[in-house]
Amino acid sequence: MSHYPAQDEVSQLMPTLSYQRLQTEQPLSDEELYDKLRRTVSNKQELQVLESFLIFNKNVLKTNLYQPTKVALSFRLAPNLLPEVEYSKKPLGMFFVIGSEFRGFHIRFRDVARGRMLFDENYALIPGHTPGIKEPIVDLYDEPELLFFGPDEGTADLMDWAANHARSRGAPWWESFTTGKSAKLLGGVPHDTYGMTSLPARQYILAVYKQMGLREKDVTKIQTGDPDGDLGSNEILLSSDKTIAVIDGSGVLADPAGLDRTELVRLAKARKMISHFDKSKLSKDGYVVLCEQHDVKLPSGEVIADGTDFRNNAHLRFKADIFVPCGGRPEAINISNVARLVDHDGKPHFKYIVEGANLFTTQQARLYLEKRRVILFKDSSANKGGVTSSSPEVLAGLGLSDSEYIEHKIFKDGKPSSFYESYVKDMQAIISNNASLEAGCIQREFQRLNGSKPRTLISDELSSKLNDLQPELESSDMFDDTASHRGVLGRAIPPTLVNQVGIDTLLQRLPEPYQRALFSSWVAAHFIYKYGVNGTSVNFFNFARTLAEGAEAKK
Repeated sequence: MSHYPAQDEVSQLMPTLSYQRLQTEQPLSDEELYDKLRRTVSNKQELQVLESFLIFNKNVLKTNLYQPTKVALSFRLAPNLLPEVEYSKKPLGMFFVIGSEFRGFHIRFRDVARGRMLFDENYALIPGHTPGIKEPIVDLYDEPELLFFGPDEGTADLMDWAANHARSRGAPWWESFTTGKSAKLLGGVPHDTYGMTSLPARQYILAVYKQMGLREKDVTKIQTGDPDGDLGSNEILLSSDKTIAVIDGSGVLADPAGLDRTELVRLAKARKMISHFDKSKLSKDGYVVLCEQHDVKLPSGEVIADGTDFRNNAHLRFKADIFVPCGGRPEAINISNVARLVDHDGKPHFKYIVEGANLFTTQQARLYLEKRRVILFKDSSANKGGVTSSSPEVLAGLGLSDSEYIEHKIFKDGKPSSFYESYVKDMQAIISNNASLEAGCIQREFQRLNGSKPRTLISDELSSKLNDLQPELESSDMFDDTASHRGVLGRAIPPTLVNQVGIDTLLQRLPEPYQRALFSSWVAAHFIYKYGVNGTSVNFFNFARTLAEGAEAKK
C-alpha cells in the first residue's frame, strides 16, 4: 500500500461502515506476500520472476507510474537494492528510466557530484483527474531532486530543446538544466570551439616537457583521434610538436619526417579526417592508408593487406617521444597487446603517454608500461575538461537572473557579449589551472616516493582522497564560518560573474546545497593539490586559516 500516493483533501473521505464490513481482504505484509508467492507458483523459475517484482516494488522511493500523461516511466530506487557483496560502496541515488525506445540508468554518490553542478528540478505537475489516482507522483523519498543534464553520444542536438522545454514547464534555473547548448541561441559554451576538452591534457603534456627540459618543436608525437573530433582537432591546434602519425576513423596518416603542420591545422580547423590530407605535402617516406583500401604498398616496400586491420593496430607499431590518444577504441592497449609497445631490447616505443581519451588503456597495461619507465598520466586525471567546463556553465545559469542571462550570455546579432568572452576565458583558466595543479601534485608525490609507486596509482589515490574528503567537508561546520564561506566562494566562482553580480547577490541566489558542494570541492581539491595525499591535520589547520582571505574585498 505504500506505493499509493499521499492522500489529499479529496481523498480524506472514509469508506462507509457497511463497505468496511463487506471488505474482508487485508493488505499482506512483505513476508506474507512472499510466502503466498512461494506456495502459489509451480516452479522456482516463476518464483524468481515474481520475487524480482516484489524486491523492485519494495525499493521504489519515487515514481511517475500513476502520472496520466507521460512519455517514459521513471523510478528512483533505494540503494539497498544493490547486494553488498558486489557493491560495497552504496550510492546515494539510483534512477531507472524506461521509454518506448530506450532504457537508462543514472547512479550518483552525492547530491552535487564532483565534476557536475546539480539543481532542484521543481516539476510543474499536471493534477491527476483519472479515477483511482490520488496524486500523479509517488514520493517516499521526500527530498528535492537535484538534476542536471549534459550531452553524450547521439544527444547533443537535444540540449537546446531540453532547456527550452524546462523553461516552458516553469522550471527554475532553466538556463542550467542542460550544458552543451548552442552559444548563439542559449548562451552555451561549446567544448570544441573553445578547446575545453583538450586543455587538461595539454597542461599534462606541457608539464612533461617542463620536467624533462624539452622544447616542444623538437618532440616527436603520435596521436590517435580524428582532426574532425573535439580532442583531436584541438590537440593539433594547441600543439607545435613534430607529429609523425595521426590515426583516426578513416585510416592512418604517417610521415617519419614529420607531417606538414600547416596541412594538419587546415584539417583541424575544417574538422576533416586524415583522408582529406593533401598527399603532395608528404615526404618520400610518408603515406596514407585508408580503412577501405587493400594491398597498399608502403614506401618501405611493406604491403598492407587490409586497411582496417592496419588502422586498428597502428598505434602498436609506431615509435615517438610522446603518445597522445585523443580517441579510438576502448582498451586499445591492454594486457594482451601491451608487450608490442616494447622492442626486443626492452625499450618502450614511447617515453611519455598522456591519455587525452578515456578508457584507451587498461589499468594493467598502464602499470606494465610504467614498470618500464614510461611517464604516463592516465585518463581520469588528464581528461577532465568536459565536466570541469560544464560546472561554470551551469553556475552562470544559477547566478544570473533571467534578464541578466539573456542580456549577457545570449549572442546579439550573432556576436558574443564582452561578459561572455570574459567568462569563457575564466573557464579556460580554471580548467588549465586545475590540471596544472594536479599534474604537479602527482609528480611531487612520485618524487617523494622515489618512483616506488606508479603515477597511475598515485592518480587513483588522489581521486579517492578527493572523493572522501569532499563529503566530510560538505557536512562539517566549516561552511557556517561566514568569512571562510565568502572567501572560498569568492575564489571558486569565476571573477567575471563575481564582478557582474556581486558575491552577496550570488550567495542569495545560489541554492545552499550547491554552495556547500562548491565550497567543499574547492577546499578539498586545493588542500590536496598543495599538501598531497598525505597532508596532515596540522597542514589542514594552516590551510584553513587562509580560506577567509579576501572575503571582505569581494562584495
